[in-house]
Amino acid sequence: MENIAQEKPISTYIPYTFLVAALLSVFVMSINKVELKPYETEYPAEAFLSPDFELPSLAGGKVKLSDYRGQVVFIN
Repeated sequence: MENIAQEKPISTYIPYTFLVAALLSVFVMSINKVELKPYETEYPAEAFLSPDFELPSLAGGKVKLSDYRGQVVFIN
């Protein structure tokens, strides 16, 4: 008796490929101890500080940007 192996279509292997890829990524993340925190990105505070400058105010005095530190400032 001859054993004739039937070839399976490649679409039957796609779920197994995704399973192996998911398990491999979980394994790599556990080795590297990477914590995925969506919507939490840490930026250095110095990257967002504008240089201090001084402008004349409408009342005739001077206004420094550092006077408004910690507040949202819109400059038009």
